Amino acid sequence: MSEAEFRLYAVCSRFPHNLAGEVSLQPVQPGVYDCRRGTDRIRVIVVSQLPETEANVPLVLFSASLEKARYGAKNYRPRSDQTSTVVYQLLEGLHEEGLGMPYTIEEFNREFYKRHKKKFLAETTPEERVQGLSPEERVQGLSPEQRVQGLSPEQRVQGLSPEQLAQVLSVDELERLLQLRRKTEASSEKKAKPPARRGRKS
Repeated sequence: MSEAEFRLYAVCSRFPHNLAGEVSLQPVQPGVYDCRRGTDRIRVIVVSQLPETEANVPLVLFSASLEKARYGAKNYRPRSDQTSTVVYQLLEGLHEEGLGMPYTIEEFNREFYKRHKKKFLAETTPEERVQGLSPEERVQGLSPEQRVQGLSPEQRVQGLSPEQLAQVLSVDELERLLQLRRKTEASSEKKAKPPARRGRKS
């Protein structure tokens, strides 16, 4: 771009009375003025004086006029996933002050998360991802096999009463389980029993 194609702009929330006392502000249209500084022409945009139109919505959010800010808050729609966090924080502040918005902060959060979901997941640890979830929510979508994966046999049956085990095991399985239990107990007793001492021959 050539130097002639560059333009200078100044955006202010209210009319700059001090500046108007030093330089001449020539009205161009409502809320828009031109002033000269040397050979440069500077376009001054006074947000509080802009008409309430769709094109001006992002600007009037920063207006010193409460009515203008309310209009911007009610009609603002983010058009890009690169929307500044400054705008987001401003919307949140206006919402907390009771300026109702059809496009709520909750809707903004959901849409923002959807657009950045992959990035968020890539930058968070597994521990951070499950913060705030209940145990039931953490295992939603997992099959029974996936839920017990990595658990020892003892951990799998921990907390189950004999009656509960009897409900899921057949008679044959219970019999085999009882036999295994007896063998395990006998083996443990044998290992725990000290060897007999042999007497010395005279």
